[in-house]
Amino acid sequence: MSLREFFLRNKNELTSEMVSAKAKNKVLCDTSELKELITKWTQNEGWKFKDFATFVELIGIKTPIKLSDWNEEKYSFKCVTALNTEVTIHICFGDWIDFCSELWVTEGEETRRYITNSNFEKGKTVPKVTLKERTITRNGKKLSSYYCKYFCNRILKLDNSNMLKVEINEPNVGSLNNTDVAVLKNCQQVEEYLLSLDNSLVIDKVYDRVMELLGFSNEDISNSERILFSYIETVGEEKRTRSKISKIYGKMQEYAVLEDGETFYVSRDGSWKYLSNDTKIAYLKKPDHPDHYVFSIIGDIDAEPAETISRVKKRIYELMKFVK
Repeated sequence: MSLREFFLRNKNELTSEMVSAKAKNKVLCDTSELKELITKWTQNEGWKFKDFATFVELIGIKTPIKLSDWNEEKYSFKCVTALNTEVTIHICFGDWIDFCSELWVTEGEETRRYITNSNFEKGKTVPKVTLKERTITRNGKKLSSYYCKYFCNRILKLDNSNMLKVEINEPNVGSLNNTDVAVLKNCQQVEEYLLSLDNSLVIDKVYDRVMELLGFSNEDISNSERILFSYIETVGEEKRTRSKISKIYGKMQEYAVLEDGETFYVSRDGSWKYLSNDTKIAYLKKPDHPDHYVFSIIGDIDAEPAETISRVKKRIYELMKFVK
């Protein structure tokens, strides 16, 4: 029987059950197998079945809830909330050593991943959840965000060929007084902005706007071990960096801009690259031998190669100011 048929045939009975559940354990399972699974999941971290209601409330689901359609392969099931909305919940078992138990909830275009805590001191510990990942799929784009008190990483897939990576480390990460995590400020605003981008994005503007939304000062940037904004294009099986800002403690390490289909890349060690369609020009320093370098040209250059190389080198030298 489908979930829709179940509710059409049992609407009055379900309402009665939901009211009754609110006074009892707030969680109704359509099979004993599903209830046993939830029981094992809670017991895995030292909790009880009734604590499952607290965990789902902490992730924003209003109880009482009705659980059904257990998918053994995906470890997921349907959940109808007290507001009569439907979400999908996926559970993961922790191993008591390296990994905590997890709850994943999918609601419309969004999936959130939470880790839960263990009940080490029974009677003294209360259920807690921490948001670790959030994935939003919208208008053909997919934004995946990973949250941590030490850093925040985001990957925006604009389409099958183009991707933006944003990685920002927390400033002053070693500070004992670091209670307000800077990289996690205004998460929703940052992610809505990233989802508004398209293939015409300009890396410098994206960098400036994200730093503004985070409220990062120049001091914050100087105290962040790593800040990376990288726009990557996939051609066949090859990944090409088309524009990039990479900083370590506020100092630019790599800088690349995309101008009229041409990428100009410069590095702090003096190396540089040029990319246009199938043409690549590279001047690469050898780390072990600072006085040695490799100069290469791959692909065809137009009828005036000397003129093209001269133009490329002129633009490269202009950009070198960003990595000095």
